[in-house]
Order: sequence, then C-alpha cells, then structure tokens
Amino acid sequence: MKKYIYILLIGFSLYAQTRNPDLLQCTLSVEKDTFLVDEPIYVEFKETNIGNVDVLTQSLNFTIREFYSATLLGPDGSRIPQDSYHADVFFSDPIEGFLLKPGESQYCVIPIHNWFGNRDIRPVTYQQFYLPAGRYSFKITHYTNNNYVYEESILKQKNVDKMPITSNELVFYIIDPQTPEQEDERQLFMKCKTMGRWVLHSDVVKEYFDNYSESNLFYKYDLLYRLIMCMEPPTNTQLYYTTNEILDRMKNSFISYYQTDVGLQIYDDLKNDNRPYTPRIESCQRLAIKYPNTQLEKYCNYMARSYERNKENRLKEGKSE
Repeated sequence: MKKYIYILLIGFSLYAQTRNPDLLQCTLSVEKDTFLVDEPIYVEFKETNIGNVDVLTQSLNFTIREFYSATLLGPDGSRIPQDSYHADVFFSDPIEGFLLKPGESQYCVIPIHNWFGNRDIRPVTYQQFYLPAGRYSFKITHYTNNNYVYEESILKQKNVDKMPITSNELVFYIIDPQTPEQEDERQLFMKCKTMGRWVLHSDVVKEYFDNYSESNLFYKYDLLYRLIMCMEPPTNTQLYYTTNEILDRMKNSFISYYQTDVGLQIYDDLKNDNRPYTPRIESCQRLAIKYPNTQLEKYCNYMARSYERNKENRLKEGKSE
C-alpha cells in the first residue's frame, strides 16, 4: 500500500509541473495600430499558461537572443534588419526555469524602434534606426526550453527540442504626419533627439511639453523615459517633471514596463536597502497599490512575483537575501 501511495505522489508531482509548450500562449499587441513616422512603437509580448498545471518556461528577456526568433516584415514584404546586439548566455548547469501557474502571464515590452529598422541615413541623423511609412507585420517564436543551450553546448546533445511557441502575427501601420501640427510636433521631438541627453538640461524639452504635454502621440513617452532615467542615482536631478508626475503620465502605457523599479527612487526607506530582492518586491507592491487598474499595476505585480521566486530560490540555496 505504501508503495502504491508513493507511486501516486510521484505521478501527481510530475503531473503538477510540466514543460509542455502546448499549455502556453504567446500574444503580441500594440496600444494602437497606426503610428507617425519616427513615433516610438512599443510592443507587448505576453506569454500565458492556459493549462491547469504549473508550466516551466524560459523567462522573457528580448536581449537574450538565443531564445527568440523575431521577424519584422516591411511594406514590400522583405525582412527588416534587426540590431545584432544581444546578451550572451552560458549554462554550466541545468536550471529550473521560469514557473507560470495556471492563468499567470509573464511580459516583455519590445521597443521596435530601438531594435529594428534600416540605418538612419537621412540628412540629419536623429536616431539609430528608421522605419518609413507603410504596412508592417511582426511575429515572434519563443524557445521555451530554458535548458536547450545547456543541452547543446555542455551535454553535446543533437536535435534538442527548443519547445518553440509562436505568437500571433501583429500588423501595424506607419504613416507620414497628416497635419501641420503633427509635423511640428515631430520636428520638435527630433530636435530633442539630436541633442541626446543634453536635451534634459536645455529649454527644448520644456518647449516640447509646454506645447504637447497632452498630445495623443507617443513622442512624449520617449522624452519622459529619458527624463526619469536621469533622475536615477547618483544624479537625482529633478528635471521639469517630478518622478511621480512622470509615472502619472506613463501609467497606462506599455512603456511603464520599464518603470517597475522606480519606487526605489521615490520611497526613502527603500533607497539604502542593498538586499537584491526585498526592496524591489516592496517597491513593486507599493506602486501596484498606488496605480490600480493600470498597465503599471499589471507589470509591477508580475515583477513582484518574479522577484519573490528569485528570492525563494536564493534562500533554498542556503544564501542570505
């Protein structure tokens, strides 16, 4: 009888946790389907456990190129070049993987304008990449077997199953400015871009926000993001908007994905806490409570769960947090 119970427990344990990619669903989405030329484009990549058991997968990090195959097709149907930068991955031991419970999702927001495009060779180079007007389609395949690199490089296994899962095909459009006002906003934004980080110490950004702070275009998000980055330690410089004011303006945008740790700047009791996970967990939880029913709340709750699991794994290894 004891043997029978033992076998049942083993079977339940295997059933309760799996690496089955069929239980995962990947979706790509944008906040709108039409953008002006040079307007920032943020794509949310979401992976969800649609099964009724825990699933192990590879965590979403677009800079770890080994686990992605991404294709952006341009107006003529040809493949748009992708930035070659990526973070190298080395596995000397197998790892557990990123666990998704039934119904849980993990996220990654991809700024298309920073990763894809033709080199900007216009008379005045405003940015690294350029996407002209036209129809675009974007698709990603995520390799969910987080140990496939280890299996190939260390174990020397052949024909390793990467456990791929492919997203929907996302279609969006880029158009030229339709009104003189839109072109004026674009030109002022580009003037900011040509100045790099120095724009944050000039009157140019003030001119932009004085005129276009309520614009429905996404140029503002690029500038807000650079403003908040400059307020990180050791600079701690207040530039035009406070950190809280910037969060209020970003909270419903996909770009808020990059602000989940900003609580470390605005909560004094967390600023000097050097532990790797606890202050980040607390920061995310506080921001999630402060900004209910927003994109920022969604991303903060996800990041808090991720940090909590990293903390648990660290403690299991006998390391202090």
